[in-house]
Amino acid sequence: MQSTAFPTVAFLAAVLSGCSGAPAPSEAEILTPEPAGAPSESADGRLICLGGNEPPDVSGSTLTLPGWVRTFADPTNSGGAPPAVRAEAFDPSGVSIGTAFSDTVNGRLLISVPVRPAGFEGWVSVHADGFLDVTIFSSLRYTNTAVAGWVWLTTAEERDAVAAAASVALEPGTGILIGAVHDCDVFGSGNVVIRHGTSTDGVVYFTGFDPDPALTFTDA
Repeated sequence: MQSTAFPTVAFLAAVLSGCSGAPAPSEAEILTPEPAGAPSESADGRLICLGGNEPPDVSGSTLTLPGWVRTFADPTNSGGAPPAVRAEAFDPSGVSIGTAFSDTVNGRLLISVPVRPAGFEGWVSVHADGFLDVTIFSSLRYTNTAVAGWVWLTTAEERDAVAAAASVALEPGTGILIGAVHDCDVFGSGNVVIRHGTSTDGVVYFTGFDPDPALTFTDA
């Protein structure tokens, strides 16, 4: 799947995970009852690394967290150089374990962190002047450097505009959690229903970078 900002937390399922060599996938969970408007087909993509399956073991003395920085207004980076970004990695206890700055020509970002037996299970905080801070967290632990993720920086005005378009009320003390569902090859997965706890209420899906309140699951 990607909080006080839009996004303050980008929840990226499988984007920061190692997937090669994993065992066969667990059976997909079937929601009972299925939510209104649920897809009639299974989720797209190669999902061998999801469910209860473990990523491959860590090798080497460090891990590199790779990624690219884009702006929400220019998600393909076709309008010029992306802003300068400072990214800092933290372990699960909140201790800083690595810092890096993005390449202001292509937005490339690499953070090296000390290796741990379980891999990287923390988060990355991203800051750029004039944009909302972003915290990136993966739903699966990261054990290799074979995959990468993207960060789209947003301004407060863009956050408010998207929330309004999606009919989401922004209340003091709350935020928006935005994420993307990726398969084990880091391709977007369609036909995915998102829920929080046992509820699917309040979830807004996107077509490209535009919120589409009519959608009830991720598009292709």
